[in-house]
Amino acid sequence: MDDKGLINNDQLAWKLAAKWLADANILPRDNKVFQDDAQVFDLVQVLRDGILLCYLARSLDSQAIPDYGTISTHASQFRCKTNIKLFLNACKETFNLQSKDLFTPDELLHITDFAKVIHTLSVLSKTKAAEKQGLEPFNDNIEIEKEEDIYGNLEDLATTTDIIDQEPVYDVVYDDVNDKIYDTFFPIQRDEETQKKEKRMYVFEELCNTEAHYVGYLRAIMKFVEPLQEIITYQESATIFINVKDLLSAHEKFLDLLLATKRNNGLEISACFQAIRNDLFLYGDYCSKYMSAINKIDVMTKRYDFKIVIDTVADGINDQLSSKRCSLKELLILPMQRVLRYPLLVSELVKSTPATHPDYINLGNTLLVLQDIAHCINEIKRDNEDLSVLEQLNSSIVKGHEGSLLPNIFGLGRLISDGDLSVKIIDDNKKPPKSRYCFLFDLALLICKKISNDMYSLKNVLWTTECNIEEPKPQGRSKKHLVMWHMHSVNEKTGQETWLFQAKNEGDKQKWMKFLHRARNFAAPDEANTGMHQFEYCTVPVSSVCEYCGKVLWGRVYQGYKCKLCNIFSHKDCLKKAVKCSQVAKAPLDLKHSSSDEITTEKKVSIVRSSMALPEIPPQPKVPGSRIRDILARPIPERPKEEYESKRVKVLESYDWFVGKKGRDEVKFTTANQDGIFVVRESARRTGELTLDIFFKGSVKHIKIMYENEEYYLVAVNRFKTLPELIDYYKSTPLTESFPELDTNLLMSLNEAKVRRSSLQIPSRSSYAVARFNFDAENEHELSIRIKDKIRITNTSCIDVGWLHGECRGKAGFFPAKHVEIQGSDDDKSS
Repeated sequence: MDDKGLINNDQLAWKLAAKWLADANILPRDNKVFQDDAQVFDLVQVLRDGILLCYLARSLDSQAIPDYGTISTHASQFRCKTNIKLFLNACKETFNLQSKDLFTPDELLHITDFAKVIHTLSVLSKTKAAEKQGLEPFNDNIEIEKEEDIYGNLEDLATTTDIIDQEPVYDVVYDDVNDKIYDTFFPIQRDEETQKKEKRMYVFEELCNTEAHYVGYLRAIMKFVEPLQEIITYQESATIFINVKDLLSAHEKFLDLLLATKRNNGLEISACFQAIRNDLFLYGDYCSKYMSAINKIDVMTKRYDFKIVIDTVADGINDQLSSKRCSLKELLILPMQRVLRYPLLVSELVKSTPATHPDYINLGNTLLVLQDIAHCINEIKRDNEDLSVLEQLNSSIVKGHEGSLLPNIFGLGRLISDGDLSVKIIDDNKKPPKSRYCFLFDLALLICKKISNDMYSLKNVLWTTECNIEEPKPQGRSKKHLVMWHMHSVNEKTGQETWLFQAKNEGDKQKWMKFLHRARNFAAPDEANTGMHQFEYCTVPVSSVCEYCGKVLWGRVYQGYKCKLCNIFSHKDCLKKAVKCSQVAKAPLDLKHSSSDEITTEKKVSIVRSSMALPEIPPQPKVPGSRIRDILARPIPERPKEEYESKRVKVLESYDWFVGKKGRDEVKFTTANQDGIFVVRESARRTGELTLDIFFKGSVKHIKIMYENEEYYLVAVNRFKTLPELIDYYKSTPLTESFPELDTNLLMSLNEAKVRRSSLQIPSRSSYAVARFNFDAENEHELSIRIKDKIRITNTSCIDVGWLHGECRGKAGFFPAKHVEIQGSDDDKSS
C-alpha cells in the first residue's frame, strides 16, 4: 500500500471516537480504552451493551430518549439489543441521520462490522446537536482502516468474550437531565451568616428549607387535578397523579414537625422522621407507577384539550416554580428524587451530631431505615426497567408449531440471562444439536428458535426446579465435555427426558451453569420448609416487610418469599431464621405434606398465558419413574353459599360498568365505536359468576372473572382483593399482558361511552354553544373564544375528532368541542 494510505496510531478512527466520547463526558478518561496498550476491542466492550450510546443520545438532546427508565443497565443480549435500537432510533428521528449511515444492532452486538459503528459515531459528531455542545467532529477513515484490517479479528473475540465480562463503565456515567430539574427547584443558598452557624443546625436548616420548597411543588402538582377533572376520567386522573395527594398530606405533617423542632433548637430531629416512617412507604407505590403516569401523559398530550389545560395551569404557577416554566412531567419526577435525598441529609446530620448528643443514636437508626427505603426504591426503578424489557420480549415470542403453550413472561421470575446455545434431546438418533436461543428465568428456561432479528418461536419450556444439572464425563481425548452439560427433566407426556446443551466456549458454559444453579436456588431454596412453613418465591405487595429482620423486601416483582399457610413474608437470607408456622396445625393434610421444591401442574397452568385461542389444559396423570417427588394437588375450595355470592355481587351495583344479571347476548354494544369499551355482568344462570365483556375490533370478547380464596383474577398471577381494583389495573395495563390477542386496555364502561356519545349530539342544525373555557386560535382556520361567548354552530362534521365549526363576533373557524356547552336553537328557546 502507498505510504500515504497508512494511518498514524493516534489518528485511528476508534481512538478518535473514544476521545470524542470523553469530550462529551460519556467515557471516563481513566478507562482502559485510553491506556497505552489499549486495543480496539476495549472500545467494543465499552459500547457493546448500548448503554453508553443511549447516554450519549440523551446528553446531546434530553428528548432523544425521553424516558431514562427505558435504558436497561442489565447485561443480556436481548436487553443490549433493546438499548442499541433506542440509540439508533434517536439517531434517525432526533439527529436526522440517514439509514445508510447507521449500523445494525447485530453489527455491534456480534461485532460483525465495527467500522460501521465508528462511521455512525463520526456522522453523529458532525450534527448540529454535537456542535451546540462544543464538540469537535472526527473523521472515520473507514475505507483505509478496512484495508488495513484493523477490525478483522473482532468477531472471533466476540465469541470468546461475553458482554457481562466488560467493566461496568456506565456506573460512573451520570445522567443528570432529571437532576438538573431537581437542582432548579431546590437551590442551596449558602450565605456567610449561615456558614458561621453550627454545622448541625446548618444541615437541619437546609432540610427545613428544601422540605418547604418540596411541599410547595406537591401543591403545584395538585393544582393540575381539578382543571383536568373536567376532561379526563377518574381512572386517567388516578394513573397520572398516583398518590400525590397522600404524599402532600404526609409532607405537610412532616414540615410542621420540622418547624416545631426548629423552634426547639433542633433537639430531636429523628422524631420527625420516625413520625412519618410508615408514610415514606407511599413512595414504593409512587415509584412503581411513575412510568405508567409518564406514559399516560404522553398519550393524553396528543389531545388538544388536555394539552391546553396543562399548559394553562403551568403558566399560572410559573412564578411559584422557577424562572423557567416547568411541565407536569418535570414536576412528577420530583418525588422520585426527593425521597432519595433524605438519606444524604440525615447522613450529614449524623456526621455533624456529637456522639454525646441525646439524638445521636436515634439519628443513626433513622439513617438505616431511610437507606433501606432508598434501596427499595432503587430496586423498584430497576424492576420498572426490567418490566419494560419483558413487555418487548412478551410480544417477541410466539407459539411454536409443536403446540407448545406460551408462558406468561411476567410469571416466570426475573430474567437472568439469554443467548445462543446448541440443544438436543438425547435419544437413539444421531441428529446433531440444533441452534436455539434460550431465555433463562428464575422459574423456567425457554428454548426458542430465532425466526428473525426480533421474533422467536417457542419450542420447549424446562422448569428449573424439575431439572437436575449434570456435567458429562470426559471421553477419551475429546474436549467436548468442557462446553457441554446435561439437564434431566420430566415431560408430562413422554416421561423422563435428558437434554444436551452446548455452549460456544468453556467460559460461556461456566456462566450458564452458574446462572442455572442460581435460578434453582431462588426458585426452591433449601430453607423453604424451615419451621414447617411453605415458602414460595413470588411477587409481594410493594414495601412489604420481612417477618424476621423487619426490613423492606426490595423491588417491585419477585422480591422474596411468602408462606402459603400463614402468609408472612421473608427475604431469602432470612428463611433460615423462620420459627414454627402458626398455621401448620390448621392446614389441610395434603397441603402440609406438599413441597415448594417443585412447580406443580397447577402452578404451570397459572403461569401459562390465559388465551381464548389456547385450549384448556386437562389434569395430567402422574409420570412414572419421575425424579421429582409426588405432588399432591391443593384442596379445591368449597363453593361459597348462594346467599354469600349474591351479597358479594350486590356491592358492585354502584359501579357504572356493572350491568347486573344478563346473558351474553343481552348486552348490546351497538353504540361502541372504540376498542376497550366494556361491561361486567353476572351470569343469568349461575349466581355469583362474573364475566368481563369487552368490545374489540368489531366484536365482543367474553372473559370469565375468577374468584378464589377471596381474590379476583383473570389470570392467576395477577390477583386482587376487590373487583374494582382488577378493573382499575387493566385500565392502565394492556390486556396483552394476559391475553396476547387483546391489544387494548379497558377504556371506559359501555354506560360512559353512551353518555359521552349523547353529550356530543347536536340538538338541531341551528344550535348554539356557550364557551366554558378560553381558547386562543393558532391559525386562520381556528376561532378564538372567551368564557360565556355564544357561538353559532355551522358545521359538526369534525365532532368525532373533538372539533366544531362556528361563528362568533363576526369571525368563523374551528374550536374544541369540549370547551363549550351545546345549547338548543333560538327557536327552541322562544317556543
